[in-house]
Amino acid sequence: MANLPSIDYRELLQTGEFSDFTIKCHAESFPVHKAILCQNSAYFATLLRSSFKARYHLPVMFTDIDCDVLKHLLDYFYRGTTDWKYPREDIMMNVRLWILADRFQAYPAMVAVERNLVRYIDCQRKMAAAAKPDVLNLVFSHAGDGKKISAMTTLFGFSAWVTSCTSTAEIRSNIDAVAFNHQSLASMMFYYARHQINAANRNINKPGSSGGCFEIPDTASRLRQFDQLSWNSTGFGAAVQLTKIKDMWKKI
Repeated sequence: MANLPSIDYRELLQTGEFSDFTIKCHAESFPVHKAILCQNSAYFATLLRSSFKARYHLPVMFTDIDCDVLKHLLDYFYRGTTDWKYPREDIMMNVRLWILADRFQAYPAMVAVERNLVRYIDCQRKMAAAAKPDVLNLVFSHAGDGKKISAMTTLFGFSAWVTSCTSTAEIRSNIDAVAFNHQSLASMMFYYARHQINAANRNINKPGSSGGCFEIPDTASRLRQFDQLSWNSTGFGAAVQLTKIKDMWKKI
């Protein structure tokens, strides 16, 4: 049986042909199609059923969204059966896409981003890129105080833990500072510290699936890094979690 031809709706997005709705993002306008939006986004499905603007074909304006991120998400909506065209190796763009997809309740797009990053971040070098403070702040600010545990918080929490254990003092300090302000990240670090202790007790060198690129660090050295942290009331929740990590390291 011959393969069925691919379906690609991008030309409709590019030309605006048959458009029945407009999304405005800063100075740019995107002539879009209600049927495609509703098929891919629960947010737009709700908006288009209830909005006065939608009923009278008035544009909806977003001033707090990056147009490039929106373009990539619309490409997902209009891709049909073809591959999604977006920068798969740009970790920050992936995170921003994931957050926008969550905002628009485009859950299949969120899963697609998560799957891509799980496959891409497969070694210590890429984990270090994922553990940069601006990336971690974005992921865990969106996650809140542990309220949104997902593949993303798990992946980036593990990347932060691995990087904090295997990098320079400056990098460790930067990661600790982010964990100090985000309890959800501190919780992930606590989880992997516990996992690592269990692995060490079983003489296993891998506390998780990390592409074979992670080894148990000098535990005493890492413990000293935690001891150097100073706690205050603004970071109390994270401080409690990291204090638990310190106590667990002492048991090794």
